[in-house]
Amino acid sequence: MPSNNSKSGESASLLPVSKANYGATPTATSDNAGGHSLRSSLRVLSTRLSDLMDQHMGSIGYLGSLSIAVNSLTGPAMLNLPATFLRSGIIPTLATLVFVCILAALCCLHMSNTISKVQPNNRNFEQEIEFSQAFEEFWGHKWFLATQVLFFCCISCLNISSIGTYVKEREMDVR
Repeated sequence: MPSNNSKSGESASLLPVSKANYGATPTATSDNAGGHSLRSSLRVLSTRLSDLMDQHMGSIGYLGSLSIAVNSLTGPAMLNLPATFLRSGIIPTLATLVFVCILAALCCLHMSNTISKVQPNNRNFEQEIEFSQAFEEFWGHKWFLATQVLFFCCISCLNISSIGTYVKEREMDVR
């Protein structure tokens, strides 16, 4: 069994977790005594977490990405959809949702096209380019800052509207 000693250059071993030792603190060994046991425990835990993240990185799948897209598309208004269908009817509500969905898809395609043209040849999306970096590349640092401010304002508005929707629903439950 490899040593957890950091001087040897070996990585910490990953011990299988069973019901018997789940949540138990590791015992101190001769080269890992006293105050070093907490440090080695954190090192082992960090290695386990890192390995777990490496296994699941980029494995969201089709259903997961579809769920995130639908949730992002409707946002906090998802809670009000049944009332909107009742108030406006099925045809206008579905037509609006389909229109917004098509518009969002076209915006995503346009942004993907723009990101593929950022930097020298990013056609295969090998580089990780964020939304504001594309603006900085084509229009300069002022537009980078402007898109950062707008992005955080939009996120703040989304959070505020989510809280408002939650409070409104809670008030209606009380009545």
